[in-house]
Amino acid sequence: MAAKKNKKQIKQQKNYTVDCMRGIACLFVVLIHCPLPGVTGEVLRSVGRFAVPFFVLISGYYWYKEDDAQRAHGTRKALFQMVKLTAVGTLFCAVANSAGSLVAGKAPFYWLTSVFSGQLVWEFLIFNRAAFLSSVMYYLFAMIYTYVLVLWLDRYHLLKCGLIATPILLVMNIVFCTVLGAPWYCAGNWLFTCVPFFFIGYFLRIKGSKLIGSKQGIWWGCCLAGIVITLVELH
Repeated sequence: MAAKKNKKQIKQQKNYTVDCMRGIACLFVVLIHCPLPGVTGEVLRSVGRFAVPFFVLISGYYWYKEDDAQRAHGTRKALFQMVKLTAVGTLFCAVANSAGSLVAGKAPFYWLTSVFSGQLVWEFLIFNRAAFLSSVMYYLFAMIYTYVLVLWLDRYHLLKCGLIATPILLVMNIVFCTVLGAPWYCAGNWLFTCVPFFFIGYFLRIKGSKLIGSKQGIWWGCCLAGIVITLVELH
């Protein structure tokens, strides 16, 4: 009975820790899109780039279930919820943008017709860039793509392929951003950000007991190294 109680307390403590980390990540998301002035704001905005990958990692961590049927059901449920959230967000952005066009004395759908092009469609379908709606909407579309891919890989027992592809996709992310100097959405999309970090979360879930625990110092060291590297890149 005591062991069962301790196990429940440990689970509650872990959930509390994750919720706190999510809250911190949410604050950094705000600071990314509404940065503070001066050097402090720029530093916080740069460090805050961990937030989106962190949310995807958490999604991958809690996605995995040992039971195949339960996992498939969970994936379909998560996909359906993401589609609903995306539909609501799209509708909200469309109404808000149309209202903005009317206030500016233009046609209701000027926000879309003025930018509509083959390039826009290409960027939306391939890179999830939905700037015509809102710059933050890309995350929702990217997660839909990710869940569809994961559902397919899991159905055909190819999840290991996702793990194998993860370091390759992360390297491609760096190549596009740092080496080629491509626009952010060429790397910050479903393929080069959401998929690899989702599978990192999945990997931590299935190997977590071996990777975390006595080696917490290593993880904190990696976090600190990541912050230092980010600040070096900033300057």
